Amino acid sequence: MVPMPTLPLDRLPDALGTDVHALLRRHGVPVRAVAPVSGADSPFPAPRAFRVDLANGQVLKAVRATSAARAALVFAISRHLDRADFAPVLARHGAALLMPWIEGRPLYDVGWDTPEVRQAGRLLAALHALVVPDAAVRPGGAGLDLYTAKLRHDLGSLARRDVISVDERETLLALARTVEPSPGASGVIHRDLCADNLVRLPSGALCVVDVESVAIGACAYDLARTWYRWPMSAPQRAALFAAYASHGGLLPDWREFPFWAACAVVASCAQRRLLGADGAMGPIGRLRALLHDLRAGIDGEQLALHG
Repeated sequence: MVPMPTLPLDRLPDALGTDVHALLRRHGVPVRAVAPVSGADSPFPAPRAFRVDLANGQVLKAVRATSAARAALVFAISRHLDRADFAPVLARHGAALLMPWIEGRPLYDVGWDTPEVRQAGRLLAALHALVVPDAAVRPGGAGLDLYTAKLRHDLGSLARRDVISVDERETLLALARTVEPSPGASGVIHRDLCADNLVRLPSGALCVVDVESVAIGACAYDLARTWYRWPMSAPQRAALFAAYASHGGLLPDWREFPFWAACAVVASCAQRRLLGADGAMGPIGRLRALLHDLRAGIDGEQLALHG
């Protein structure tokens, strides 16, 4: 058998960035191939992820985070994650992270039912309960004022792009804050726990693969992101929240849920619309459905289960 050629490090794609180049050089194994990995639907600046096949048969995931500070935060948090449930981070250099490539099939491909949803509730509760003492982890980004400011900014962006009217912008903001949200619980959050980012391993266990999205923030927002990103039936949503609570998670005051739901939907809609029309119609449809539900006077618990 003729061996596959390796790629000299100075000929690796420029898109990897200098920090990923340095991290692969430090790893010391010749590279066979590099392929970009499609990003998730996130309202936050997305890292660049790559599948890296090495000459020794090992497959890694290389991530170019949005900054060295973001990479340091992810690496610090990853040291406290249970490797049975979350993909580990092997190494960091600057804004670069190196992880094992997790072989398995995403839940969005193989499907799910109540047991998988309950598992997701357990994982969210475990994540939110983490105590991370590392100096690199600071509670910035968890303040309620920051979520309110981002919601207002994103609604303004959508109004300027004629996705919604100025009246709809103000109506949605007012309806979302019918009950003034409290700061609530904050901690380590995933920001994108959904069927896309849960992989069924050959053993049958589930593993969270996109750990590069972790941050410090409002736990209620994290629940709302899963509510938005993961299509579930009402019984499945009830099972998610019940499992979360039974494993120590603190459920939000349901009267405040419209605010967190609006934060999740509006941010995703604004990000998709900013990147272009392709792929924006789904989030815009969810935004209009949310506006309709809030105008109809749906309460927070009904929204969480049926919205």
